Order: sequence, then structure tokens, then C-alpha cells
Amino acid sequence: MSDSTLIQSPEFQSFKSSVTRQRITVEGDAIWTVYDTGPRSVRSPLLMIAPLAATAECYYKQVLALSSKGIRVLAVEGPVSWTEGKWCSSFRHLLDHLNLDKAFRNREIRRERERERVVVVVMCDCYVRANVTVKGHITR
Repeated sequence: MSDSTLIQSPEFQSFKSSVTRQRITVEGDAIWTVYDTGPRSVRSPLLMIAPLAATAECYYKQVLALSSKGIRVLAVEGPVSWTEGKWCSSFRHLLDHLNLDKAFRNREIRRERERERVVVVVMCDCYVRANVTVKGHITR
């Protein structure tokens, strides 16, 4: 499947048309991109953080499948951060902004304070072809 075919696929178009993209600014200049699906009453969702070489859209298949089963899923793309501490601080502010008690996260936990709010970590990069979603640009 070519890059343009994937982006024009009915499944990807369903994701783009049914899941609202939010841009959330925390700490003044840290902008997070968030796709929030499932019941908002769930305050401990699955949080899927995009890898460095991709956007939050790389999880579109997982988001569609899990949200159709009534599971709250947040696919997020973090801001540019030059230090681990700045990223973790920004992440805590994002959890506060979203009013989340705890989260099930798909990436590594490094800071102790962050560990208090994250219940389970699943280590994975779930995209098949990174060149399709490299920061919103199609590469060859």
C-alpha cells in the first residue's frame, strides 16, 4: 500500500472525521496534540504516546478498535522538550489539564513523580511504516 493510499484509506478517513484533534497548551509554550475517544467519565484511560518519529495519528487503528469497545483512549503527541525533566513536567500538566487521576501508558516511565500517576506501561511502537507519519509529512 502506498503512502497516499494509506492516508486516503476509509479506515484512516473514518478516524480523521470521527475523532477530534485537540491542541492543548501547558506551561505556557508546551503544545500537546491529543485525540481523545471513549467515555469521558473514565478518569484512568489508556494513554498512547507517539514515538519521536511519528505523530499521534500513527495509533489510528488502535484508537478506532478500542474506542468501539467502550475503552477510553488518548493518542497524544508531545511537545519538543530539550530535557527529560521539562518533558515530565509538561506531561504532568497535561494529565492535570485533562483531569486524569491515573493513566495506562504505552511508553517508558522515568521520573518517580510520574510513576505515581501511571498504572501500567506497555512498551511498543505500534506503527508499521514510520515513513508514513514522520511528523505529519510523507517521506520516501
